[in-house]
Amino acid sequence: MPVHEAVSIERIAEAAKVIDPVFLHSPQYECEPLSARLGVATVLKVECLNPIRSFKGRGTDYLMHRIEVPARGLVCASAGNFGQGMAYAARKRGHRVTVFAAVNASAIKVDRMRGLGAEVVLEGEDFDAAKEAARTHSEKVGALFVEDGAVAPIATAYNKFPVPMPSAFSGNVQPTGIVAGPDGNIWFTENNNFGGLARLTIDPLISLSPSPANFGTHLPGSTTNMSVVATNTTSNTYTIQGAPSVSGPNAGEFTVSGCASGVLGPNLPASPNTCTMTVQFKPTATGTRSATLSFTATDLTAIPPTPLTVKVLLTGTGQSLNPTFGPSNAAFGDGFVGAVSRPVNFSLTNVTGVPIQVGSATFGAPNPNDFRIVGDTCTGATVPDQSSCTLSVAFAPTTLGARSSNLTVTLASGTKLGPSSLSGNGVAAPPGSNPGSGYWEVASDGGIFNFGSAKFAGSTGSINLNKPIVGMARTSTGGGYWLVATDGGIFAFGDAKFKGSTGSIHLNKPIVGMAPTPDGQGYWLVASDGGIFAFNAPFLGSTGSINLNKPIVGMVATPDGQGYWMVATDGGIFSFGSAKFFGSTGATHLNQPIVGMATTPDGQGYWLAATDGGIFNFGDAKFFGSTGAIHLNKPVVGIAATPDGAGYWMSATDGGIFNFGDAKFFGSTGSIHLNKPMVGLAAAT
Repeated sequence: MPVHEAVSIERIAEAAKVIDPVFLHSPQYECEPLSARLGVATVLKVECLNPIRSFKGRGTDYLMHRIEVPARGLVCASAGNFGQGMAYAARKRGHRVTVFAAVNASAIKVDRMRGLGAEVVLEGEDFDAAKEAARTHSEKVGALFVEDGAVAPIATAYNKFPVPMPSAFSGNVQPTGIVAGPDGNIWFTENNNFGGLARLTIDPLISLSPSPANFGTHLPGSTTNMSVVATNTTSNTYTIQGAPSVSGPNAGEFTVSGCASGVLGPNLPASPNTCTMTVQFKPTATGTRSATLSFTATDLTAIPPTPLTVKVLLTGTGQSLNPTFGPSNAAFGDGFVGAVSRPVNFSLTNVTGVPIQVGSATFGAPNPNDFRIVGDTCTGATVPDQSSCTLSVAFAPTTLGARSSNLTVTLASGTKLGPSSLSGNGVAAPPGSNPGSGYWEVASDGGIFNFGSAKFAGSTGSINLNKPIVGMARTSTGGGYWLVATDGGIFAFGDAKFKGSTGSIHLNKPIVGMAPTPDGQGYWLVASDGGIFAFNAPFLGSTGSINLNKPIVGMVATPDGQGYWMVATDGGIFSFGSAKFFGSTGATHLNQPIVGMATTPDGQGYWLAATDGGIFNFGDAKFFGSTGAIHLNKPVVGIAATPDGAGYWMSATDGGIFNFGDAKFFGSTGSIHLNKPMVGLAAAT
């Protein structure tokens, strides 16, 4: 949309209030050596200390504040910085943005635009060609085309005039300054009350029409012809200098004939001032195909005679029976367990010639819960022909080691696209990198109390239970949890799936705790005699047939899901599968009994917690503090470690929370009268 608004003090003040603070207050300083060299005070402004490392973020953020974005979203062209600004501002507001860039655009900036959520289309050999393609695309799909510096309120207003004539200037007002503008046209300022810029655009001496020349969508191997007309718009005569040529990424799929010789007469009545070329498009593959047509003619009356070459972008699409989807794979590399990586964008592009309806996107075995969709413009959407949608996928490892999955998109018709393979490697987060963001506490009646980022997904607080709740465990995503009762009854909430229980089985001893598999697809229950009940989880051993000195009170799984530990009230440790023994308090006289344990992120250590809040650390688990020397109102009943292993929380029966290391306090029920005592604690991701 054209700009008709002047810059004003009011608009500047408004912008300062509404622009995202990350783009404000850029540091600046006087550069003394440069000032001395130039003889004037020279101030340098540092514009790379923001998320897109450019000043463009201010204009794009203010633009999004001022305009109404249509349902089809926004389209722009960019070499990198403007596109990043558009993507950043659009993502913050939930808008869709498509950025066109030249095929030789910076790969780093293209990746960053995609990383910020933009759909990036590479088309044309240079920025101007990409801009024309963007403008054409916006008109076709009904999106709003945004041109850097040409849409309010990105920059100072300017007026556009078709030819250099006196009407380009305001009446009786002379320009006060003239300069070659960033778009290659003449820009000037006027000494008038409007105080804005004006722009002078000059029609080409020879024009090619249509521009760009879009052939539409056609099957590979088929041929389609289009006429491209060269028109002399001047009063001079031009001599055609040889046959037109085609260059660019897919030049072999476009052929041109005609206009190889002759003249283009002056733009006068009855003068042959046009020449018609026939361009044939024959796609050899599916997807977007592009090239550039060049036409050269010379004004022989000029001194010296000067050849003039004009160009037009040729575009077309190779039709496919199904949309394209990619990339075919994404390797995320190392990712911290419990953290979410920077996303990779997967694009679905419709080149079928008709609109398509997207159904769902799913992850496949073996580790579907280690990958997440963090941005989605595809699911449930209708994608028009020549349009795209995007799925942003992140790596969120639930445990250590190699993790893999695949991404498949299913259309409403049942057609499946993909799968695209996904891979990553889970590594332990360094101390301080992920201190956690919340936790749940659970009472014996199944009442749930959530703090920080921990979401409430349901409870049994209002249900009459056969047996009391004794513990809880969260899913790998943090979007749900299980509660377990002393009879092994399981209550699943949020994205926690019910995999089985012992609620209908006669147990020798009551259930005292549970542990989930790292991928959230199963769990173990442990009884006070060390009996293990595995549901969609491997059975690796138990102490059910052993006479124990003290009863078991809890269990924890190893990060790889191939082992577990059990802990008794005397601090005796029993390890199975890949779980290693790092020490115990089984031979130590304890002031108070052990009630729980937690493992470090790499599985190379663990903590034990006693009812008085005493902490015993083994392996690589570090001691961060305890309440062993403090008189507690109520006994401690549970412990949970932060995701990075650099801290832990303990919970008392009254819901009091004690935090140590990098574990933060998010709230408690210590000052609330509870119907039933707390029995467990689980940390959010």
